[in-house]
Amino acid sequence: MCKRVLIPTDFSGHSLMLIQTAIDEHPNESLDIILAFGFKLALSTSDLLFYSRSKMMKSLIPAAFQEAVQAMRKESKTRINSIQIEPFYGTTDRAIGSFLEGNRIDEIYIYKNYQSHYGHTGGFDITPLIAKMDKVHKIPFFGYISEGEYKGSFAESCLSKVFG
Repeated sequence: MCKRVLIPTDFSGHSLMLIQTAIDEHPNESLDIILAFGFKLALSTSDLLFYSRSKMMKSLIPAAFQEAVQAMRKESKTRINSIQIEPFYGTTDRAIGSFLEGNRIDEIYIYKNYQSHYGHTGGFDITPLIAKMDKVHKIPFFGYISEGEYKGSFAESCLSKVFG
């Protein structure tokens, strides 16, 4: 059976560690991972007319993050069925509920007490909107882990392929 898992992302390595957590918690299942982030659409008519999802995604998602995601996908072919990066455009509980339903999300993984950092003014953290959902697994965030904990981890092996 394939579970669909949502992980909010700010395009840092922390969301990649949540992918590893989801894999570890489902040893006998393959996963469809959706990395989601909030994006505020401009309200002017001309901005909406010329809006391009692909251009927006290119401008927001760092190439190194995309390479790390691809490396994770290749490294864990049998465990990860797919990884998608999806924007969320709403701001209400009802909108996030529709987003989760439309993407058929089975589980959500978030960090407790993690402050997201976005390098783009249009991006925002969707964690406050999804934190109260019943499908949420709240994982303790301890900041940067020690080198001993990082060495040999799944995320380390994928990130080292990208960054050397």
